[in-house]
Amino acid sequence: LNTYDMLQEGDKVAVCISGGKDSMLMAKLFQELKRHNKFSFELVFLVMDPGYNEENRKVIENNARLLNIPITIFETNIFEAVYEIEKSPCYLCARMRRGYLYSKAKELGCNKIALGHHYDDVIETILMGMLYGGQVQTMMPKLHSTNFEGMELIRPMYLIREDDIKHWRDIPHSRSAINHLLSSMKLEEELPLSLDVVALELLPVLLLLVLLLDLLLVEEPEPVLLPEADEDFLLASAAAFLAA
Repeated sequence: LNTYDMLQEGDKVAVCISGGKDSMLMAKLFQELKRHNKFSFELVFLVMDPGYNEENRKVIENNARLLNIPITIFETNIFEAVYEIEKSPCYLCARMRRGYLYSKAKELGCNKIALGHHYDDVIETILMGMLYGGQVQTMMPKLHSTNFEGMELIRPMYLIREDDIKHWRDIPHSRSAINHLLSSMKLEEELPLSLDVVALELLPVLLLLVLLLDLLLVEEPEPVLLPEADEDFLLASAAAFLAA
């Protein structure tokens, strides 16, 4: 949060919860920050139902209740809308989900939405873009919406590794696990760029260099072996070549 200046006094943040480990942990970390932070900001824990069946929705509601997260649920028909789409339905679904989240958050008076993408998600996005899209791009830690004026997207878990999130998931009642993860988001002091931040910023360039080197360092072809010839034949051939 400090590294990318994601949170300011007076912000009202819609913490977007999908129901998985990443967004649930993000919600708990925001609750801890609000308890101990030095300035005031507001939180809304927002869950969008894109068309879940009843069982899956109950899992989200029960987990939120267990973790004491006061969620606000709103319904959409995204699953139904993309069901018949054959080409890139996941891309369309993701775009629609983002639009609905922005719209609902703005309706609730929020100026920011927070998504639970972590460090490993960023790395995988860079690699997928290079390998499948032929382009070097990634998810940004924060960005301003072009379609919803005054709205900003932040990714507070940008520098948290997935292994740490799994540790919290597997030991859900460990206060030390929460404190360890909270240190990645703390607002108490400004910290210099860590090696993880530097590596993340330089990764696209490094990957591009690796690909270029791979193209340049192609092994030379094996030499073609000609049939053996006697010395007189070789000398005659050389003389004929020079005469020409």
